[in-house]
Amino acid sequence: MEFYHNNMSVCSQKVRLVLHEKRLAPVEHHLNLRAGDQTRPEYLKLNSKGVVPTLVDRGQSIVESTVICEYLEDAYPDPPLRPNDPLARAAMRIWTLLPDTGLHVACGVTSFAIRLSPSVSRTASRGDGAPVGGKARPGVASPSE
Repeated sequence: MEFYHNNMSVCSQKVRLVLHEKRLAPVEHHLNLRAGDQTRPEYLKLNSKGVVPTLVDRGQSIVESTVICEYLEDAYPDPPLRPNDPLARAAMRIWTLLPDTGLHVACGVTSFAIRLSPSVSRTASRGDGAPVGGKARPGVASPSE
């Protein structure tokens, strides 16, 4: 079993929790998203969307964190993480949607900004035509003047 992930990825963190609870220890491949590891041809063969996480088990790629978690519960049922009662299981599924529908969306903007921060910081401006941390252009007053 192999697990391709990034430590800052909310989706990867969700899968890591399940792997830990199941006492599974896959070979881990930490992808540097800022360097574009997720867009390399060898990774795109595993996950055509070029996102993390991806689990490879029994020679097959499984993508999408919720699908990976469900797969792990089905393929490795001990210890069970799902309740037996159908109503409790429905409540569990609502709870597992929270990261996907709330937290993931909220973190997406920040994660995207962090991923692009080198290029953003080169082009960001203080409003006076100067890059952040740089000097104002001649003839343009800085905001503090």
